[in-house]
Amino acid sequence: MTAPNANISAPPDAGEASLPQWEWLDDVLARLSELGLTTRVYAPDGRLVQSGPLAGPFSRMVWQKCGSGCSAADHVRTLGAESSKVVSCLPGCSCVLVPIQRRRRRIGVAVASFVGRDLPDGEELARFCQARKLDRTLLLRAAAQEARFDSAQAPVVQQLVRQTVEQAYDHSVCLNELGELSVNLTNTYEELNLVYRIAAGTTVTDKPDDFLRTMGADLLEVMAVQSLAIRYFRPDQPLISEHISLGDELTSPSAEQLMWDELLSRFEARPEPIVDNTPSADDGQLRSLAHHSKVRRLAAVPMVRNGKLIGAIVAMNKAAGDFDSTDVKLMKSIADEEAVFLENSYLYEDVQQLLMGMLRALTSSIDAKDPYTCGHSERVAMIARKIAEAVGLDEYAAGRVYLAGLLHDIGKIGVPEAVLTKPGRLTKPEFATMKKHPEIGAKILAGIKQVQDLVAGVYCHHERIDGRGYPQGLAGTNIPLFGRIIGLADCFDAMTSNRTYRRALPLEVTLTEIRRFAGTQFDPAMVEAFLKLDPGELLRQTRSAESNDPLNAVIRQTGSMLSGEAGPLAGSAA
Repeated sequence: MTAPNANISAPPDAGEASLPQWEWLDDVLARLSELGLTTRVYAPDGRLVQSGPLAGPFSRMVWQKCGSGCSAADHVRTLGAESSKVVSCLPGCSCVLVPIQRRRRRIGVAVASFVGRDLPDGEELARFCQARKLDRTLLLRAAAQEARFDSAQAPVVQQLVRQTVEQAYDHSVCLNELGELSVNLTNTYEELNLVYRIAAGTTVTDKPDDFLRTMGADLLEVMAVQSLAIRYFRPDQPLISEHISLGDELTSPSAEQLMWDELLSRFEARPEPIVDNTPSADDGQLRSLAHHSKVRRLAAVPMVRNGKLIGAIVAMNKAAGDFDSTDVKLMKSIADEEAVFLENSYLYEDVQQLLMGMLRALTSSIDAKDPYTCGHSERVAMIARKIAEAVGLDEYAAGRVYLAGLLHDIGKIGVPEAVLTKPGRLTKPEFATMKKHPEIGAKILAGIKQVQDLVAGVYCHHERIDGRGYPQGLAGTNIPLFGRIIGLADCFDAMTSNRTYRRALPLEVTLTEIRRFAGTQFDPAMVEAFLKLDPGELLRQTRSAESNDPLNAVIRQTGSMLSGEAGPLAGSAA
């Protein structure tokens, strides 16, 4: 029986121990104790890691009295390359040493002691009891009660201990790996889900700032970082950039600008991710952050599209340790998604500007046929968008109303110039010709798929709520919403503009007419929303760019919106 180690009651030093986890030993040592084995586990250097329960009365008597003698730790240290070992310090008592291996590396040794059923009652036992002041009779009785094996069965005991320890250790390793796998799968799922949400929710009509801010907030949460910053710009306008900051503010504006200058310069030269887990140290990768103690860890990735740098993402201070390759891969995936979005957004913006330029050129050419209606289409479009916003339409729908207002008179391209520019009132035949322009405009736009939702506004902007309008004589809500909005905007601009047959009406007279014809010519809901906009200010805004417009003097004299009694019949812009 081996003497106890002096440190048997001391807890293991987890910082120095070779075994990765101690909890799994508790159950193993308890089971071995039930089989009559007192088991301890040592590190390869002989350091006691954990002690199991004493197997029975014999072990308790011996261990309580033994303060010296042979040490199991000595046998552990001298085990060498042997796969196992059996030692005996007293006839009938044995210690089996079983190495615990992990991938060919010894990480510990299990030492199981037991008393045999064949413990001889001889002179050596008598000397052993006398040296330790033990009652030999009581010791023999305790041995008979505790013993489960014969001393010759030490190899069998050794195999039993080996299998029990190895199975328990393998099970523990599997549980650890399963836990790590579960955590990794959870993290991977969150990362993939983030990438999927970004890809699925991306539309070129989104504003870059809104899209990137939403994406950044998700990335901030998934990566569990303290701060996240994004900078982006058009490749053809690198000096005009936009910036988004999320999370805590870790740097001053000046330090952050220096960081961005350094990062973007490096990415321009070499678009490779940068990971610096000691950025404030003297040997940190970024000079701009040297001695900046609040930034403890940093990871940055460039946004590149078609070989051109268009921005970057910077994450600072990961909550759970250092930034690693997994973090960089996630950030790179998001950066690639952002780069695609930004490229598409810029292309969409260019197409939109091209489209708007062509539409303005087209409407300007129509307005140019009559100097008195110069700028009319643009003004109607602006007023119509304001009304659309006032009645609760979202930004996209209000934008479509604007386009419909811009195109509302496109059909006048099919009206003879003599009719368009005729001074004075039109004859009935001439007015009948003029009344065809909504239908002509609708036919022109009917073949363009991208503007199908605008056709109703162009076709119906001369319909009246009382059904006396044209070209179809629709009434009430049967008139499309776009038509009701543009019809009001068209009449407001017509009444406040000089025409060949009359001068512009004063603002107070115009507003009186609009109030008077609410419910007959105009939709009352549209009128109510319009009047809440401050029409005087709206009139100033729509005319502000026309410095040579003779109506500017009239506008300045009119001032703000006034109330008035019934005046002349509301003008209807033909």
